[in-house]
Amino acid sequence: MTDPLSYKINDSRITVSRNMGKFNYTIDKLINMSRECDGNKTENYFSKLIDKFKNTPKFIYNFQIDNKGTFAVTVLANKMNYSNMKDFKSDFDQCYAGGDAYPTMLNKDWLLFISSCGTGMASDSAKSCDEIKKLIMPSLKLK
Repeated sequence: MTDPLSYKINDSRITVSRNMGKFNYTIDKLINMSRECDGNKTENYFSKLIDKFKNTPKFIYNFQIDNKGTFAVTVLANKMNYSNMKDFKSDFDQCYAGGDAYPTMLNKDWLLFISSCGTGMASDSAKSCDEIKKLIMPSLKLK
């Protein structure tokens, strides 16, 4: 399977690992995320969404700096054929601090999510994550 993401690393301290997983959202998780963001989609709607994404592979990129803090980027096939961020966010947005997969970018083939770098605590891990995010985000491109 081809790599759906391109990026540039201009800092020799940053390493990246790529792992594969599968779509693993549940109806309850999607409903809770939707409610947190003042959404009102039904269980039936999310059941159909999950069926559409069932067994879809996801690519997880973990960017690290000096083995501290991780900035994670997840890419998933665009099985719902989202054409705009509003619709993508409507189904997957996370409206709480410290989320692991915020909808950030899309094209006709792929959906890109990024992790937060913590919940506001100024830990070394969060600082490293923020540093990586600032360096990597401008270069992220979906193929």
